[in-house]
Amino acid sequence: MISTKNNVRHMKCLEEFTLLDDIFFFRCADGHPEFVAEILKLVLRESHIEVSNMELQKYIQPFERHGYILDCFIKTDDQRIMNVEIQQDSRGAVPKRARAYASALDVEQLEKGTDYQELVETILIFFTKHDKLKQGLPIYHVKRTIEETNTYFNDGLKIIYVNCSFKGRSPFDKLIHDMTCRDPKQMHYAFMKERAGYFKNNEGGKKQMCEALRKLERDNYLLGEMCGMEKGFEKGREEGREEGREKGREETKISIAKSLILTDVLSLEDIAKATGLSIEEVQKLKQTILK
Repeated sequence: MISTKNNVRHMKCLEEFTLLDDIFFFRCADGHPEFVAEILKLVLRESHIEVSNMELQKYIQPFERHGYILDCFIKTDDQRIMNVEIQQDSRGAVPKRARAYASALDVEQLEKGTDYQELVETILIFFTKHDKLKQGLPIYHVKRTIEETNTYFNDGLKIIYVNCSFKGRSPFDKLIHDMTCRDPKQMHYAFMKERAGYFKNNEGGKKQMCEALRKLERDNYLLGEMCGMEKGFEKGREEGREEGREKGREETKISIAKSLILTDVLSLEDIAKATGLSIEEVQKLKQTILK
């Protein structure tokens, strides 16, 4: 049984988790592509979707430029590419992010010598805690149109926003409810109730989540230590010890980034933001560690 003081605190955190918390969503999805497939069927209103490949927090870097961390990258048996993004923070679901991610996915699949006609349909789905597009709807389907004729410009790209703050009567009410529900027993869909219930109510699942939270807590401690050292670095600059302090700061950033990579809790993008390193630097560190 889970009974330590720290785990009691972690259990309280776990009780508050919903599927809009990425750490909880990833645990529910990991190793269970059928879980994600059922969500896709509800969003796309399709009776059958078979996931042939799924990668959580997939890293891609087209042309050795800016890197992208995809929350849930999917290939289906009918040759479509999809990416599901879980966004508590509205800043993570800005329209230009959708544009950048769609472009990156196209470059990723378009190998040298491939004809453009071979690009498959790409679907980006954002689950947002707030109504990012601010038009009061539960779901938004974004497609390009020809302005002069108001007809669909069929380039094979679809962008979908699911507004999980919507309250009202719609075909998506049950889905929105379950994505934001803390108690699996109150969920409508059996597949969500089963996976969420495993981590919320099963001893083995709770142990896994507590371990993940311990790692996250340890990461936060390391970041706190780094922030404290930053003050020392600043004082050093003021006293004219810029060169030594700068070297120490870079070494600290690299050391903490390596520790965070090894915990396998934060995404590479989050590690880059937390440490001040570039996503390219973090990716190289990961490749070095995994050799």
